[in-house]
Amino acid sequence: MEWLKSITPILELPAVHLPLILIGSVLLGLLAQFLIGRVIHRLTLRTKVSFDDRLVELLRRPVSLSVVLFGCWYALRLCDLSPTTYTLSKSILLTLAIAVWTLASLGIARLIIEVLSAERERFRLIQPQTKPLMLIVSQGLIVGLGLYFLSRAWNQDVTAWLASAGIIGVAVGFAAKDTLANFFSGVFIIADGPYKLGHYIVLDNGL
Repeated sequence: MEWLKSITPILELPAVHLPLILIGSVLLGLLAQFLIGRVIHRLTLRTKVSFDDRLVELLRRPVSLSVVLFGCWYALRLCDLSPTTYTLSKSILLTLAIAVWTLASLGIARLIIEVLSAERERFRLIQPQTKPLMLIVSQGLIVGLGLYFLSRAWNQDVTAWLASAGIIGVAVGFAAKDTLANFFSGVFIIADGPYKLGHYIVLDNGL
């Protein structure tokens, strides 16, 4: 154990243990990617549905990148940086993490909507006719949340923006309530599907 005691002071040097932390985080990220891509993926192949296979494929890269970014953040805390440099570096890492998970969430939302739209009898609201609308709504919500967390990562106060958006939303809602009512009524009519291609209307005169 004498050799371990002799190299301990060397490992405590920032020029040594910081690269080791970064290299270790990259190796852990590759290990997480391997476990998800090989081990967990093999387990999902035994199921009869393809949803879990595609979900694992979508999560493989974001999880591994998150491990690497967490290692970078941990190494950043050990550095003797000025508060301004540390805050800037942390905001950049958070921005990368938010971008990674926003893109992953867009793919996951698309996958979920595709799976639900295939189950027409169980989920009547999500039909092939309403699938584009659901995709647009889900993508808008995910991008909006991503922009919100991005603003928080850069220490931007979004309270005024949210208050303004709420006031504008209420004003638009009152001004266009009839249009919105017709819009949602059309969505539910399309989802219910009372009329389909091939149907025809029989009038009183038999035409």
